[in-house]
Amino acid sequence: MELNPESEPLLNKEEREYDSYIKIRDLENKQKSKEQILNKNCYDPLEFIFFCCIDYDVTQRQYDNYIALRDKCIIPFEDGNQNHEKILLDYFQNIKKLLPNDDEEGYEIIDDKKNKENELDKNNDLIKTLSKRIGFQSDNPRTDFRAGGLFSLEFMNYFITNYKIESKNILSEHNFPFSIVCINLCFKICLILYLTEKEKNQKSLESANLKGCSRKEIKHFCEHLENDNEKDLLFLIISQCLCFVFSKYMKEFDNIEIGQNIFNINSIINITLEYLKKTLNRVKKNENLVEKLKYELEQAKNVKIKNEGKSKLN
Repeated sequence: MELNPESEPLLNKEEREYDSYIKIRDLENKQKSKEQILNKNCYDPLEFIFFCCIDYDVTQRQYDNYIALRDKCIIPFEDGNQNHEKILLDYFQNIKKLLPNDDEEGYEIIDDKKNKENELDKNNDLIKTLSKRIGFQSDNPRTDFRAGGLFSLEFMNYFITNYKIESKNILSEHNFPFSIVCINLCFKICLILYLTEKEKNQKSLESANLKGCSRKEIKHFCEHLENDNEKDLLFLIISQCLCFVFSKYMKEFDNIEIGQNIFNINSIINITLEYLKKTLNRVKKNENLVEKLKYELEQAKNVKIKNEGKSKLN
């Protein structure tokens, strides 16, 4: 039995099989009912998404695109992986060009291919010297990717490449920890969309005092994954959220010291997630999700953000 990927709903659990680690487990053998799973606040995100598909007629193409997106979001950043290190270096070289002119001294980019050892040493020096200036927590940025993984680094490269004016504005504000905000925003958006590893999802939601998206909100998100553009769509969503976080920060907390700003930025991120969920709840299939989110966030710019006190960025 085959599905029409354009219109047919996902097969039920007796008929549908999934490959590798994304395979939906046999619910009857596990003696779990639908109600038990849902009442547990989605301990296993895959089971939760499975029931979203059954209840809300998500198509196979939408579901497959969702799973493909999840596969990309859960890739960890590996220290020493040549491809990952190359993406990291690209980020530093690209962001260095966006820093204010009076902030560039001492951040030298080496392109001399004839002296590779010297090039490697100086590029490592670039990363070490520039890390804290662009918002990492130490001079070794690799340790900050524990939560956001490779996906967050790819987003950061995407943002500074496609939103250069916005990036320059953000980088001109020394008290705004750009990189760590990007990582945490990526992680938390993936978290509420259940695009993280199941072992981390429930525990991370609880520790961050967050609530994941409802089945209806997940269904509406999946509806906008029809055109196999899942990664670009999520990048656009996070970009709108990042611009909102910075604008709210500038409006309300710009005159506060960096240490306290971290607590305030966390409050802004959490309220931004609520506006994202609100947008997903209301958006129609034929509407532009990103434009709808942009409108909701624009309306929220004059809403006062409550200071949640000492809650850390994860």
